[in-house]
Amino acid sequence: MIIFWIFTLFVGASAFAFGLIGLQLGIGWSLVYAIVAMLVCRGILTLFKRWLVLSERIAPEDSQDERTIETNRAVERSVGVMLWALQDRRDGSLVGYCGFGTTNASCVRGDLIEIGWGVERSRWGQGLATEAAVA
Repeated sequence: MIIFWIFTLFVGASAFAFGLIGLQLGIGWSLVYAIVAMLVCRGILTLFKRWLVLSERIAPEDSQDERTIETNRAVERSVGVMLWALQDRRDGSLVGYCGFGTTNASCVRGDLIEIGWGVERSRWGQGLATEAAVA
């Protein structure tokens, strides 16, 4: 995640400034101090990221498909309804989603559930939305 790298660089710059000005280590030792601080920071953030992934609060950043599925699982846990992935039977690629969700028309009633789907434009006209609605 890019925010972890930005935070690590901020920690390194702060450590360099603290080593140079506060501890009066000189430029060489301040660089060493900053590098050690950045390595420690990256180690802690890596452990934090692994904890998040293992507790299923975020998905690994390897695959967009996996992140989409994990997000839908989180919605199911919090709301009680779910969107399902639409996969191409030939190659298993994610081509859209379908399922139930809370309505955006909260002015009508906040507890309404609606059915919906989204399909890649290149897959329109192949009956995917119809098949999903029937299922």
